[in-house]
Amino acid sequence: MGIIGYASNIYAGNWNLAAVSFPVKNTALLLLLGVAAFGASLAVIHTNAMNLYPSTVDLLAGIQPAFKKKQKEKLAQPVSTAILGVFGIILAIAGILTHIETFLNLIADLLFPYTFILIVDWYLNLRKTAKIRDFYTIPKTFSGNFNINAVLATVIGVLINFFGLGMLNPIFNYFPQQVFGSLVAALSYIILFYATNARYKPATEKEPESE
Repeated sequence: MGIIGYASNIYAGNWNLAAVSFPVKNTALLLLLGVAAFGASLAVIHTNAMNLYPSTVDLLAGIQPAFKKKQKEKLAQPVSTAILGVFGIILAIAGILTHIETFLNLIADLLFPYTFILIVDWYLNLRKTAKIRDFYTIPKTFSGNFNINAVLATVIGVLINFFGLGMLNPIFNYFPQQVFGSLVAALSYIILFYATNARYKPATEKEPESE
């Protein structure tokens, strides 16, 4: 939906694809656009109606390692819900709705590259090596919590999203800038991944004994 929103904003000047008016007279094309707008509307409505629950679940998964003890585990869900609630109230008081488009642009500039890298890393690496318990175990070393390849690739994507490509900026008339920057970030991560042989080793995997 973020990609659809960006394309809609760039090509039609409106984030809400379903509300965009298309100067089209061809009946078949109008019907096709109507179906697309209806599908986009359903997706937006469903996403907005369900955003609190998945947000709580995502945050809950993120803070779960801090509540590993049985007597504290029941506190994880109310704590994550309270955090999101307070954060939402602060944003509402700050007037986020009056700056929603700028906010969405900023969030996408920062998160799109990171999200693309997460997807690539899953298929390149974690899908075959990571165990479920690894996602709920905090590594004890700095290197275990810090992926330099992902950081560098994310920075590359964010820089393109913020500053563009200079003389090559006309390419963004045909390809949304944030999507392009995010694809470059993903490609950069793939190159760095193979160049450094950075295969993830789960905590349960034994290191080979030195001879």
